[in-house]
Parts: sequence; structure tokens; C-alpha cells
Amino acid sequence: MTSAPKPPADPVRSQQVAPSSVAKATALLTATLDVMEDLTKLLSLELKVLEKQDMKELGEILPKKHRLITSYQANLKSLDNNPELVKLAPEELRAKAKAVAIKMRDVVEHNANAMRGAICATRRVIHNVMSMIREEASPSFMSYGNSRNPQSVAAPYSPTCQPLAVKCTA
Repeated sequence: MTSAPKPPADPVRSQQVAPSSVAKATALLTATLDVMEDLTKLLSLELKVLEKQDMKELGEILPKKHRLITSYQANLKSLDNNPELVKLAPEELRAKAKAVAIKMRDVVEHNANAMRGAICATRRVIHNVMSMIREEASPSFMSYGNSRNPQSVAAPYSPTCQPLAVKCTA
């Protein structure tokens, strides 16, 4: 009887790997996961604070966010420079990293959509204010089109002036 063929062995795992390399990979991936989880929580909190329009609390969040983003970028750079380290990490840690990355992506997309909405609303408000200022700066009763042409400026109202009556005969 022939036995079922065995799946090909993972080339990285089949090699003799130094325990220090596995420990280094585990430590780097764990640190990256911790930063990703903290950043995800902070981004969720930031969105709630923005919805409440609490600028004081937002001012406290932004430096933390900047620090976490800097750490996250540094960890990603280390992982990009050493892709074999990810392969050395335990499978359950890699699965957790994938799940955290998906959750973080969802939170980032939600924040981006909320920010786009806030930016659009702010632009509308600014546009409306600018339109109101333009209307006040050049009121329509002052001219028939070109307010710089003194001939087109309407005469001031006078109660003693009477309109002319024109008879049209056909």
C-alpha cells in the first residue's frame, strides 16, 4: 500500500533555525502587534472625540497618535528589511497579526470616511460664508451688473420723484 503524499515542508521551518532568530522574530512581531492594537484603539477614540468636538481631548490624543504611528512605521520597516523573520514567527502569532491588521484597516477606513465628511462639511460652510461676504460687499441694489461703472449705479430713492407715465399708442 502506498501512503498519501506528504505536503511539502516549509523550507524555512525545515532548516535548522537558531532559537535566537525565532525569539527575535517573535519579539518583533509581538511589539508590532502591540503597537497596532494600541493605534487601533486610539484611532477609534479619536473618532469619538471628533464626533463630540472635544478639542481639548483631541489635543491630548494627537501626540500619542504621532508617537504610535512613528513606532508602527519603524516596526514595519524592520519587518520589510527582514521578511524571513515573519516566516520564523509562530503560526498563531502570524494569524493574530493578520486579524489585527484587518481590524486596523477597517478602523482607518472608517476614520478616513468620517474625516472626508467633516472636510466636505467644512468646505461647504466656508463657501457659504464667502458667498455671504460677497453679497454684502457688492449688494445687488447698487448696480445692474458692473458696480465699477458709475453710470450703471442706481439713483438713491427719493419720495418726491414720481415715475413717468408713458402712453403707448398703436
